[in-house]
Amino acid sequence: METRDQIQVEIDRLMKDYLDSKSLPLYDMLSYHLGIHGLDPSLTIPKRNLGILLQTTVKALGGNPSLTLPAAMSIEMLNAFCEIHDDVQSGNPTRNGQDSLWWVWGPAQAINAGDGMHSIARLSILNIDRNHFSDHTAHGAVSFLDQGALVTFEGRYRDLEMQERIDTTVEAYLEMAGQKTGALYGTTLSIAAKLSNLDEKVCGNIFRSGHFIGQARQIKLDITQIWGPESAQKIDFLNKKKLFPVVAVLQKATPSQKRKLGDVYFKRVLEDSDLDSVLEVLDDLEGRKLAMEQYIKAKDMAFSILRENLPDDRSEHLIDSLETILEE
Repeated sequence: METRDQIQVEIDRLMKDYLDSKSLPLYDMLSYHLGIHGLDPSLTIPKRNLGILLQTTVKALGGNPSLTLPAAMSIEMLNAFCEIHDDVQSGNPTRNGQDSLWWVWGPAQAINAGDGMHSIARLSILNIDRNHFSDHTAHGAVSFLDQGALVTFEGRYRDLEMQERIDTTVEAYLEMAGQKTGALYGTTLSIAAKLSNLDEKVCGNIFRSGHFIGQARQIKLDITQIWGPESAQKIDFLNKKKLFPVVAVLQKATPSQKRKLGDVYFKRVLEDSDLDSVLEVLDDLEGRKLAMEQYIKAKDMAFSILRENLPDDRSEHLIDSLETILEE
């Protein structure tokens, strides 16, 4: 079986060949965001986790990964579309060790570039070999792509809506994370299942597992935001996004602890030093422990769905791939 690095090389080559075939500078912007433009060879190309997951899932389900590479490119383009819009919305000046696309070309052109990524995502998946996949299968794969995109947009709406609120519940957070982050994983898995000739019911159930994978992934990212290296960006905290450890402790915080958190989140502009006040409350109420418990619970729910819908040998290989992604 190919290694993750070998799969990534194939995905990057396909994306680069497509973008290099275009002459409009717009496509140079897309290559720049993906890290394949060649402007700085010293930069680390970001992991194509979703594309790699799609290919390893196809292999685990008995499909042929050599035929599904355009679908792997498609999900990576959809993810890049989301990243570009995230950076504009959050005012994030850097991504993957380089200036964000909007920081270089401005927000208006960044929106154009992001929308271009979305269009390429749909076109790419339609380019799967029709000698091996029927129109019905191709249409089903595109439907999962569009369904995942729409659910992701719903989650991003919820995420932005929560920014200015201090009364977010655990349930509301989990719904947001399951949509915002989980829909992309659900889409990846369900497209792989569709292209591996699994029936519609199984494909739909596998899409549902992504909801819980997204919860686990987002909680892990939130933990890193709070307790990660001091050099790490705290952009989500500075934008007042409600990180899961904070949401979890709010339900057991005393009135004085809630006021302490409110004093931070109701400030007009947050600074890195404001995290110290939040950490005091989190440490007192075991916020990190609560977050890790929910992380494990969400992960177990996702894996349970996969085991219920796939034979043991196939589900366990797929779960191993997901464990690798979640623990990165």
